[in-house]
Amino acid sequence: MSLRILPLILVLVALVTACSSGNNNRREANAFSATLHRTEGGFPHIVANDFGSLGFGTGYAAAQDNFCILALNVLRLRVLAALTAARF
Repeated sequence: MSLRILPLILVLVALVTACSSGNNNRREANAFSATLHRTEGGFPHIVANDFGSLGFGTGYAAAQDNFCILALNVLRLRVLAALTAARF
């Protein structure tokens, strides 16, 4: 396989995996919920009823702020896993 095609294949696999048609509309009885408000400066203010929901809100705000960094790290991990698997 050509090394020029490998990044394209990895990106396509990542997109297909991220856009899978799983049943994501199901809500569980113990689902976390939090309210997220941002100031004019972009600082998140999270209101939650318990610590689990507070952690959910914190993770959601961090994911919004760092989406590109998270996506890049996932892509790097997948490439590293593919290269490691190709050696053996």
